[in-house]
Amino acid sequence: MPNLKEHLKISRKFLGFDGNPVIHRLLDGAGLPSKLRPQYHKITHTPQFVGQTIKSSFGEEGELEAWGHLLADWGFITIYKNPRKKTIPARKIRRKG
Repeated sequence: MPNLKEHLKISRKFLGFDGNPVIHRLLDGAGLPSKLRPQYHKITHTPQFVGQTIKSSFGEEGELEAWGHLLADWGFITIYKNPRKKTIPARKIRRKG
C-alpha cells in the first residue's frame, strides 16, 4: 500500500489538487499500534465510512480524495509506470531435486 507521501502525489496527479494529509492519516489509522491497523482498515476502507464520515467532515473533495486513497490501496491506481510487484527473492525459493 502507498505511504502518505505517495497518497498525496496520487491526489495531486489524478484529482488536480493538493491532498489533505488528515484524510489519509484518518483512513490509515496513523498513530495506532501496527497490530490494530488491519482491524481499523476493515472499518475505514468501506463505502459507508467514506460516504458518511469523510464526506460529512471534508466535503465532496474529501470524499473524492478518500476514494482515490482506497483505489490506490487496492492497487487500481498508482503513480508508477511499472507498479510494484510482490516477488519472492530467488534465494528464498526452494528448488526440488
